[in-house]
Amino acid sequence: MGVKSYTLAVTTLYSTLYHGSLRKMKGMNDGSPRQPPAPSPFTFSRAVVVHSQRPTWLPGLDPPPHLDGTLAGDFGFDPLGLGEDPESLRWYVQAELVHCRFAMAGVAGILVTDLLRVSGMRNLPVWYEAGAVKYGFANTETLFIIQIILMGLAMIAMLGIFVQAAVTHVGPVDNLIVHLSDPWHRTVIQTITGNIGSH
Repeated sequence: MGVKSYTLAVTTLYSTLYHGSLRKMKGMNDGSPRQPPAPSPFTFSRAVVVHSQRPTWLPGLDPPPHLDGTLAGDFGFDPLGLGEDPESLRWYVQAELVHCRFAMAGVAGILVTDLLRVSGMRNLPVWYEAGAVKYGFANTETLFIIQIILMGLAMIAMLGIFVQAAVTHVGPVDNLIVHLSDPWHRTVIQTITGNIGSH
């Protein structure tokens, strides 16, 4: 393309754009109805993502109706339905606040006393041995062994309560009352063998 041809092309393009702008401005000022703009070959769309469900402790699980997300930290976790009663739910909320405050006080107490111990400002025992030193309890190893024994006994007791409920269909206190009413004939052996009614 020569210089003359290039200059002519540029001049024609400028003239077309200039006169087209003038015609558009005249159309805006002469009171005639404006024509809708021609559709552009390039269309742009904006996608808006709307969360239909709030976050839950298990993704995809619908939260129970009594947990509507108004409570702080509510992710719909109540698999046992403990908060279905509104009064119980209010009590649980307050109890959780108390537990959190005790936990914060405990952490603060451990950190402050440990800082005093490590810095040498006070002659304090480490926090998990403080009870044994202060009140003359057994040492930590002995307490740990006792705790293991107690946990084992608790598991055995829990198993007994389950078996007792499956056989007698009443609670442990009811079973204790029945046993104390006739200790020699109302025992676990008679209950299992079904010989209670013969006495």
